[in-house]
Amino acid sequence: LQARIGGHVVQRQDGMDIRKTLRCLPPPAMRLIQKRTPVSFSEGLTGKVLRKIIIPAYRKTTGKKLSQLQAEWIVQGYFNRLWQYRFAARDPLSRPYREIACECEFGPELKYYLPYAYWHHLNGTLKRTISFAGTRPFYFFSPDHVERAGVRKYFLDPDIPNSEDHNFSYTYRRWARVPLKETYRNVLNFGFDKKKPLVIISNKYNREWGVEPINFLSREILGRIVQRLIPHYTIVYNRPGDGLIVVDHNEVQALKEKNFLKERFPQVLFAEEIFAQKNQEVTGFNHLQLCLYAQCERFISVQGGNSVLASYFGGTNLVYQRQGNEIFFEELNTIYPRLAGTACHGFSDYESLLNAVDDHFGIRAAG
Repeated sequence: LQARIGGHVVQRQDGMDIRKTLRCLPPPAMRLIQKRTPVSFSEGLTGKVLRKIIIPAYRKTTGKKLSQLQAEWIVQGYFNRLWQYRFAARDPLSRPYREIACECEFGPELKYYLPYAYWHHLNGTLKRTISFAGTRPFYFFSPDHVERAGVRKYFLDPDIPNSEDHNFSYTYRRWARVPLKETYRNVLNFGFDKKKPLVIISNKYNREWGVEPINFLSREILGRIVQRLIPHYTIVYNRPGDGLIVVDHNEVQALKEKNFLKERFPQVLFAEEIFAQKNQEVTGFNHLQLCLYAQCERFISVQGGNSVLASYFGGTNLVYQRQGNEIFFEELNTIYPRLAGTACHGFSDYESLLNAVDDHFGIRAAG
């Protein structure tokens, strides 16, 4: 394998010398091998390369116009695949050596870190996993999972394939589907009405990209969705409150929708209240979520980590995504379905989402 990066030819021979070669790269290009917050590569000399060469060339060959950050992700993604070759000599030995530490947001952890760790588990090369509080149930297969304190952040780690976060294509060479549904499907008995299938509505309401909430289900649209579903389905609403999950840099805001739903639709169940009832049977809220989601095949979610989690359990996931790079890179057609074979459908306005609820969940036919 040979590649040219920053004017230097990089060639893998035994899976290890690529690291030594890349240490000779000019300082700006060294960011490719550093754990960092994205955007830094879009500055200075490397940013000029993106603007003058990568972006125009990509637009000419594909017809798609990239921002500097999007171009950075694509360049980093190509490099991350190349960077994995330094493990080529060790992976076939099937001896535990790989320590995988996650410092990023929830969505990327589910899309890239967790499947990468599971691949190493299947390969016999996983030694240890490290992530945030409450993540042990996700890493049920890990021989040594360490939970640490801290806040999730927007972070890129070249050691993890696909960790550029957004791209048009991904590598699945060291990526394996994690059987969360099979593992947790029969762990808890929630006593749901078997005549009314389960629908989980997963919402969020927090600042995004430094501004007010953008991707969320408002009280009004929640009321309209629930009104359609309640005669035919058992509905669980999930927007975790303070202290139940590890937050990131996007500050949670007050939507005040839960009392609204309780007053208008007393049949609606709430994940937090189910957790309070079952807390002696689970290790934490994430454990409860996995057991709950594993019994569901109909999800309504919003852009971000909760839409990724809802894609881990098969069935159908209707995603409200008004803004986000997931839309530009069409990820609902690539890596999201790869997680569990889930049929993922995205909608940028509430009316389209309502129509999809009618069509995909059989409301129109039933009505």
